[in-house]
Amino acid sequence: MSTADAVKAHTYTLFSTENPVNTIYVQRCPNLDSMVALFLLTRTPEGRKIYPGVESAKIEFWGTGTISGDGKTWRDYEKDGAILVGVGGGPFDEHPSEDFGDRKAEKASATLLVAKGLRIHKKPLYSKLVKTITKHDLELATSHTE
Repeated sequence: MSTADAVKAHTYTLFSTENPVNTIYVQRCPNLDSMVALFLLTRTPEGRKIYPGVESAKIEFWGTGTISGDGKTWRDYEKDGAILVGVGGGPFDEHPSEDFGDRKAEKASATLLVAKGLRIHKKPLYSKLVKTITKHDLELATSHTE
């Protein structure tokens, strides 16, 4: 899958058993949305199948914003074996970014984006959790702007 296809599919594409995930970045002081997204990514069979190595990847904390301090993009991090959740402007970041636009306007959360990337967002086991966390995250975001 090309980078353009990854953007269209809203997912990461470079990971395999030969090139496993080694790091997951989340926001410093992660909120409930980030924690549930991280759980879905690392603890579900779908997450472990699609992203080999994710269950043992180290967790690193990101400051704020979509741009890293070193100027690397989400694609650069992906090439280095990292997935960014809720930060960095990548497929699992619900904040506005150059590649994906304003996902808050689309009523997205990191949990929803991860669940869609894992293709579990409509499965009965996960759908209510995903909807509840997304609703909570959007209400929290709205309360911070009022």
